[in-house]
Amino acid sequence: MAATAASAVLNAPPAAALPAPPHPAPEKWPSYKNLLQEWAHKNNKQLPLYHPELEGQVHQPQFRSTMEVGGERFRSQHSHSRRKDAEKDAARVAYLDLAVKIIDDDDTDLLGLIEQDVIFCKSILSDFAAKTKATPPTYSLDCLEGLEHMPLFVSSVSFDGNIYTGEAARKKKDAEQRAARSAVISILATKNPCMQQILRSKKQQIIAITSAGINKERVIS
Repeated sequence: MAATAASAVLNAPPAAALPAPPHPAPEKWPSYKNLLQEWAHKNNKQLPLYHPELEGQVHQPQFRSTMEVGGERFRSQHSHSRRKDAEKDAARVAYLDLAVKIIDDDDTDLLGLIEQDVIFCKSILSDFAAKTKATPPTYSLDCLEGLEHMPLFVSSVSFDGNIYTGEAARKKKDAEQRAARSAVISILATKNPCMQQILRSKKQQIIAITSAGINKERVIS
């Protein structure tokens, strides 16, 4: 009986792989492709070029996209069932990476505050929602595979009809702050005067806390 049970275990089919964590629907993202085109035109750069990559089975194709803009190459973060969604994803990756170049010189000091300090970003986004009478932001969280006993978390924030995804973090609260930071950077890049005012109002507070070493954020390598 024991031998039969052991044989059944050994011959059992392998467990199905866990599904990939969900990621925001591309149709809810801001128009990153248009924003990149505007940046390229303004800076006399060649317009973005997109190169599709086919993955998956023939009857269930999945697409990624690699895009070139400003002499740099970027790749979509996720696979998508539609090629245009893969292009949107690649544009999103590029836009968030090039945010420093997209934001004008007048706002680089504000961007620097956000880059060196992340603990205020949820508060900044909430203040912005209140001042613009927008629906408060809502956060979702995905757990990714990391080192043993050290999972990574990725958060997305839904705000004003768009979804922004942050970088991975060891702690859930840090992942949410990074998602908020992505939203704040994107809004700042549109030269929104309300966002500029909020950031400037918090400038001295952020500098004081950063100087005291309270916000020593861990970087995921």
